[in-house]
Amino acid sequence: MQPLRMAAKWSETTETEFGPSTDDRAAAALTEHLTVGSRQVILQVSPVSHFSDYGPAVDVVQTWVLGEDDKLLALKDVFPTVSTEEAFALWNVLCEQLTTAAAMPYGLRVEPGVNPRLGCWGPRPELAAGGTDDDSATALMIGVAVDKARGPRDSDPKLLVLAVRSGMVAALRIWAAAARAASPHSPDNRN
Repeated sequence: MQPLRMAAKWSETTETEFGPSTDDRAAAALTEHLTVGSRQVILQVSPVSHFSDYGPAVDVVQTWVLGEDDKLLALKDVFPTVSTEEAFALWNVLCEQLTTAAAMPYGLRVEPGVNPRLGCWGPRPELAAGGTDDDSATALMIGVAVDKARGPRDSDPKLLVLAVRSGMVAALRIWAAAARAASPHSPDNRN
């Protein structure tokens, strides 16, 4: 598993290279099947890892959401008519959910952009190639790094995995609700 580093630019990455490897998927610490709108998805969270360039006190997990087609989910899949402004706001909600959730097991006060830190893999290649150049194209594969030395307590790694899962589920539910509110009669927005 790569630590919080963006893959090659989407234009240099094939769709088969974009996302978690088969080994990463098999080694996930948590796998959950969810319904988001009318879509069946798989949410996974990696085990906690440590990387020498991050330092020994930094716990790192990655989380991703795959659709039925095994492609990384994007907001555009959940809310096809989302505006650029709404996409920005909904990704902000996701980031807030993840940072707050990741800070809780350690008793950390969230320091926006500092601790916990998030990193994403960028837009899904076919959405970017199709002209979607806002947050709605960003693939749901996110790294979360927590500097636990800044917190008042250490944490069981399982709690970080569960917290990140909970933050992701909460954000996905908010995304689905926003899509439902925008198109209440759409069969894609039942949940």
